[in-house]
Amino acid sequence: SVYPPTAPIQRNGSLYTFTDNIYTTADVGIMIGKDDVTLDGAGYVLDGGGVSSFGIQLSLTNVTVKNVNIHAFSLGIYVEGSSRDIIVGDNATACPYGIELLASSDNTVAGNRVTNSTDCGILLCQGEGSSGSPNNTLTGNTLTNDNVGISLSQSSSNFLSGNTIMASNNAAISMSDSSNNT
Repeated sequence: SVYPPTAPIQRNGSLYTFTDNIYTTADVGIMIGKDDVTLDGAGYVLDGGGVSSFGIQLSLTNVTVKNVNIHAFSLGIYVEGSSRDIIVGDNATACPYGIELLASSDNTVAGNRVTNSTDCGILLCQGEGSSGSPNNTLTGNTLTNDNVGISLSQSSSNFLSGNTIMASNNAAISMSDSSNNT
């Protein structure tokens, strides 16, 4: 179900599609609570007004998040303890962290745009008691004017290809305690 029921999101089976822009000051803009679903922003904006923590949060399997324009959250898309998710064609602007995979493996992050992240555009990292975020694919993403473009922290065996990182203030790609990445 969609909560609140008045939210501009239409459900058709396992496909949830924005029908308008969403402005929120809630701690989490959208929390996905079901495996095997697709959230399609249809090019609409999800705006946190600079006070909300997570634009989109999920900790499930086989979820696709696509075509969402995420603006002014602390963290644009937050994936925790999840696998086989696809994050594709999203735009995150003015979020200190654009996309974070925490203790998540076998995910695809492709064709996204992250702009003006004061901390990191895309971050793969370890959660408490986990072994990091291994075996993820990051391809065709564009990161512009971020402090760090892509950061791998205790995350090994990932594949990065065709990402464009422009005007990083600190580092284009940062790795810490991460091995066997391509």
